[in-house]
Amino acid sequence: MALFQNHAIVFAAPEDINSEISDNSKITKIEFEGNHLINSSDIVKVMNMQIGDVYSKELVQQNLKAIYKTGYFSEKMKAIPIPTDPDSLTLRIYLEENIPITGFAVSGNTVVTTGEILNILNPLEGQPQNLRTLGDAVANVEDLYASKGYVLARVSNVQDDPDGCVNIEVQEGIINSISFEGNKKTKDFVIERNILSTPGSVYNENTLKADLMRLYSTQAFRDVNRKIDKSPEDPNLYDVTIVLEEQRTGTISLGGGLDTATGLFGQAGFVENNFLGNGQRVGINFMAGTGVIMSDSSTLDHANLQAEVSFFEPRLKGTDNSLLVKAFGRDFGSYQ
Repeated sequence: MALFQNHAIVFAAPEDINSEISDNSKITKIEFEGNHLINSSDIVKVMNMQIGDVYSKELVQQNLKAIYKTGYFSEKMKAIPIPTDPDSLTLRIYLEENIPITGFAVSGNTVVTTGEILNILNPLEGQPQNLRTLGDAVANVEDLYASKGYVLARVSNVQDDPDGCVNIEVQEGIINSISFEGNKKTKDFVIERNILSTPGSVYNENTLKADLMRLYSTQAFRDVNRKIDKSPEDPNLYDVTIVLEEQRTGTISLGGGLDTATGLFGQAGFVENNFLGNGQRVGINFMAGTGVIMSDSSTLDHANLQAEVSFFEPRLKGTDNSLLVKAFGRDFGSYQ
């Protein structure tokens, strides 16, 4: 039988209640029949009816509903007033407890152990099945997944066997596909090598956030985000879209000044952080100066020239190793 379904509540019919009870009869005693695992004192706590109250059918119906809302009893319940004298009565309430929970069987979990889930569920064992407390336990199981980053995990089905064993089925949120959107210049392989999340794995928000941070740190993108949609092929699978907003990655610098070592000089540079969309960095820098100011016969009298070219590969041949190559030439005046 599947749990968490709506039941029609059927309480005591009017013919079950003695029509000869006077309007001023007071309740002098409340008795319960059929509760074997739930203490009568716990039932009384949820009722708003007390010894000494004037009996009425409406009051009884309200309290039967309050008892039913505890979740421990079936809808088959009734209350019978038994007169003890002309102005007093004993109210006997007949209850039917739900089948006791004899254990739990968990399926569908791979990234969270069965033991961790049972730590949440086992306190309910031995108690009558209760939709409310089971619902709270299911929410706690989902919170356990979310605390580990598995925010798409859901308890998809709860069923009870005739022997009282409750079956819990978990859908953990499997990634069906990962696609990219907005990368007009940057090649797909540059994005893919920074994404550790893979199709077929359980979606983890913490892992994907780390993936997005790696993409952002390439300096190729102004903004990096993600969209998650249920797969049209299977609602238990999810399609992840990495939404990218590229930015200009080339920088030109110009400068100049006056220096005692280089004289009057000018400088120009260019850096491209996403060369040809491959995620590589290329830099060129050139400086020319007139030469040393206030030179004498010991100083070489010619212009100061400097040039440098650099190339950086962040993932050498697809590995986690990087490669930096620099070539430079320098020719400038000297006191030697």
